[in-house]
Amino acid sequence: CCLGNNIIHAVACDKTGIIWLATDCCGVNKFVPERMEIAYRDSDLRSPNKLSQNRVWSFLEDSYGVLWIATSDGLKQLLKDSDTFKHHSSDPADASTLSNNAVTIIFEDSRNQLWIGTEDGLNLYNRQERIFKRFQFDPRNSGSLSDNAIVAIEEDHLGNLWVGTRIGGLNRYNPQSKKFERIDHDPNNMSSMTNSSIMTILESSSHKSLWIGTFNSGLVEYDFASQNFNHFLHEHGNSNSISHNTVYSIYEDEQAVLWIGTNGGGLNKFIPQTRENTTYTETDGLLSNQILNIIGDNNQNIWISTSKGLCVFDPSEERFITFHLANDLHSNLFDRGAFYKNKHGDFYYGTAEGIHKFNPDSLAFDYLQPSIVLTGLKVNSISIMPYLGANSLTKLNLRYDQNYFTFEFAVLDYRNPAENKYKFRLNGVDESWIDARHDRTIKYSNMQPGHYTLEVKGRNADGIGAQNSFSLPIRITPPPWKTWWAYVLYFIAITGIV
Repeated sequence: CCLGNNIIHAVACDKTGIIWLATDCCGVNKFVPERMEIAYRDSDLRSPNKLSQNRVWSFLEDSYGVLWIATSDGLKQLLKDSDTFKHHSSDPADASTLSNNAVTIIFEDSRNQLWIGTEDGLNLYNRQERIFKRFQFDPRNSGSLSDNAIVAIEEDHLGNLWVGTRIGGLNRYNPQSKKFERIDHDPNNMSSMTNSSIMTILESSSHKSLWIGTFNSGLVEYDFASQNFNHFLHEHGNSNSISHNTVYSIYEDEQAVLWIGTNGGGLNKFIPQTRENTTYTETDGLLSNQILNIIGDNNQNIWISTSKGLCVFDPSEERFITFHLANDLHSNLFDRGAFYKNKHGDFYYGTAEGIHKFNPDSLAFDYLQPSIVLTGLKVNSISIMPYLGANSLTKLNLRYDQNYFTFEFAVLDYRNPAENKYKFRLNGVDESWIDARHDRTIKYSNMQPGHYTLEVKGRNADGIGAQNSFSLPIRITPPPWKTWWAYVLYFIAITGIV
């Protein structure tokens, strides 16, 4: 954005980091410093003569320090000590090239071999010869892949490669025999693997389990000791069950706790030893219940990319901090898999604008709690706020015919005020809190005489709750003919007549 005027009379920085500029003739300008940068733009990733935008689906910084990027337009290799990309693409006439340009995932095994999953097969890259070896479904070969659409790859402690596919379920690759074993579902065995689409795979740090996220078949654990599959499904009414049966992402923290991202059920904290589960949703401050990727930083914070942007969760405080398009992000359009942490702790995430890079340690999280204040009050559509004053209003007494009122509130945080959120309830009317989201206006009409209490809570755009909650007692007096003394007169009149 540009300044309204180049003549600046005063500059101030508030406690939230906003810089305020008083200009000549053009009022006050607000500047909110960005916290993240674009490392590589979409134009850097395009193949020669290709004009359409890429979708970034996966990252990998290999053991040689080379950054690899999986896109919808082939495999991109960032040449070391430069900002130049080498493009690897598919040539149907050359079997030594990628099997398909839609690259979904990149994985390096313990032997430093580079595996590339695509929408049409798995590829093994030979660094010396700079060629690819293709692995694809062959109906005549039971030792081939079960399906060509590759979505997940993991290596276990025994050196086996587990490959998840979109339609064909789970495969296990033996590097000695160079054959795939298809892990099929046995309807007569409750401990067998599901045939569902695979979303993600993770081996536990204890090497006891392989955790598998599926599409609509919940969370699955493969127990290496028993060689059985254990299934964890959402159960309606059971808060200890996982919150949704489509699991997009799994992350294990330093305490061996699993953080599970679901497609609509929010974030799950799952403790494998006790099978205890805790769910966090938008009502707890999560940006969206559709979680695409989860990564942990070096300070035990949990970073979550969602369908609405990026947020970070502090497990010790059970608090979410959110990053928004307006000030922090260049795009909210994340893809599953397009979120990566390298060995230096740097984070990469891909959007339609390109590749963004940041180090969480360099971001100063602002835990300052804002205030919430009453900014407007109308009774029967007439503003009475100037006559009462916001700070002096401790209770509100209204007549019986003043039964339509409107309140306006504001969370005093100006970095991204459009993303501030509000909840309210009117005790005596509302049984539970009402999530107003970004609406600062509260309206009630046709109120009956009685005693009420209006309560309002707020959060800023980062998800930090206001340090105060607003509470206002409201009394609506009955009409004269319904007061206690009116009923006394009615009684005297009736008994006098009798």
